[in-house]
Amino acid sequence: MVFQENKTIHLHYITGTYLFLFIFLIMIFKILLIAAVALGLALAIKAKDKRSLTITTGLALGVLLVFTPISYLKTSGITIYTIFAFTAFIYGLIKKNFEPNERVVISIITLPVFVYWLFALFHFPGLNILKYLMFFPVAGFIIAAFKNKNLKSELGFLLIFAVDAITLIVH
Repeated sequence: MVFQENKTIHLHYITGTYLFLFIFLIMIFKILLIAAVALGLALAIKAKDKRSLTITTGLALGVLLVFTPISYLKTSGITIYTIFAFTAFIYGLIKKNFEPNERVVISIITLPVFVYWLFALFHFPGLNILKYLMFFPVAGFIIAAFKNKNLKSELGFLLIFAVDAITLIVH
């Protein structure tokens, strides 16, 4: 009997430790996303492009609404984020002074994030499989940040997408 009681106590200790680590990781993800939103807004304001600033502001609003404790505001935040992710995808396709490789980079970054959150919003099956596509936005952001000098005004919302993809990979 004594051995089983100690085993139960030990199991509760391990469960509590994992719960603490899980909550700690969620807080780190929130801090990373808020930092990405702040830096993304700063980059968009610095670039002085109204369209990319609008997209970045919409994404920021969606992220901030997701962090509220009210459930319908969380759903509204995911909806706003998904709408502006789709807007960023369309923006990358129709902006006039983009070269084809810049259009591809923006599409690689925005499309997987948009599809993931669309699936999450409507509870479509296959959400876990879509997490594997989140490596493309991270790689696309690295390409955009270091190789494409023409994407300076878009780096704000691309940063938000890249950090969101990293949190989805790890989470």
